[in-house]
Amino acid sequence: MPSTAAAQQQKAPKSAVTLKGSAKLVSEFFHYGIHSILYQRGIYPPESFCRKQEYGLTLLVSTDDKVNAFLKDVLAQIQVLCNTCFPTHICLEFVLGNPRRIFSNGG
Repeated sequence: MPSTAAAQQQKAPKSAVTLKGSAKLVSEFFHYGIHSILYQRGIYPPESFCRKQEYGLTLLVSTDDKVNAFLKDVLAQIQVLCNTCFPTHICLEFVLGNPRRIFSNGG
């Protein structure tokens, strides 16, 4: 008969962060972070955002179809990158206008 400690260890739920799960979390973080930057820096007008409850917070998310389609593609690429290349840093940079002007960066 197993000891009490061994029995408790067998009953304890196993929790582990998988690489696939981590990539999804990184992608979600960037999803909400990018929307936040677009709103807070005034890159898109406030009326083009809606409120969304997530993680116990009210977050603003763009309602612009072109913005969301672009971000969907970029975030899918980030997930693939995280699943295959194991990056140590991901840098986000907003460049506006001509001449190119760095508006905001993540570094």
